[in-house]
Amino acid sequence: MKKYLLVLISFHLIAIHLIGQESRVSAADSLLNLGSFYFDTKPEMCISLHKTASVLYAKSGDKKQEALCMQNIAFTFQEKLNTTDSAIYYMEKAIALWTGLEEPLNRANLLKFYGMLQGKNGKYAEGIASLHEAIKIFEEKNFKAGIAVSWFDMALLFDSQKQMDSCIYYLKKNKAYFETVQDTFRIFGANNVLFEKYTSAGQLNLATNIFEDNLKMENSGQIHWQQLINYYKTSMNYSKQLNNQALYDKYLGKYKHLHDSLTKKGIQIP
Repeated sequence: MKKYLLVLISFHLIAIHLIGQESRVSAADSLLNLGSFYFDTKPEMCISLHKTASVLYAKSGDKKQEALCMQNIAFTFQEKLNTTDSAIYYMEKAIALWTGLEEPLNRANLLKFYGMLQGKNGKYAEGIASLHEAIKIFEEKNFKAGIAVSWFDMALLFDSQKQMDSCIYYLKKNKAYFETVQDTFRIFGANNVLFEKYTSAGQLNLATNIFEDNLKMENSGQIHWQQLINYYKTSMNYSKQLNNQALYDKYLGKYKHLHDSLTKKGIQIP
């Protein structure tokens, strides 16, 4: 911890005192990389480092890197700290920067996430409008993967609104596209949400199909640890509903093993 704090303090002192633009950008790059390194283990410090980097990029006139810092801060607030208001605040800053830079694909990439965040805050109409705007840009650029990922965020927005039918509709659209390009990571992610929705609704036949589908991909090496954590947690709930103690114990063991191994690495599990 002491070593980490010394590194952090050193970078902040460098950032404050450097006046040459080239050196300022170099310091900002280092802060950005260091912040990204601590995304999983120390999200608050990740945010602090990226904030300092964003100031240095702004002083250097590098709006693209400043926008990158802002969106990273927004993602960290939401994905690691579940602080939606702060995530929205920094996402709006990032979107404004990409808009000024006339970078439509970068803007659209954030608009879809922004729309989902608006839904989490109960601003459903605004969120749907943001997502439709993102989809329109992706369509104009013929970026099919962007459209498909927007469908996933649309599903999460409808989930926030407790509209299960619409949520599942967009999840299936998302999954169908990524099956055509054999993107295991995206398919597994869509399945995770479908699995949780079907299990929570007591639709166990449908849940079983998804459970078995993800079981085939679990050890593919293309799945993020957070996806596995979510899969194991839902599998325990699914096992309870089946009254299958052996299956429950199996997935409890998998969850504990992965959870403990991540914790030992200092990774914070939301």
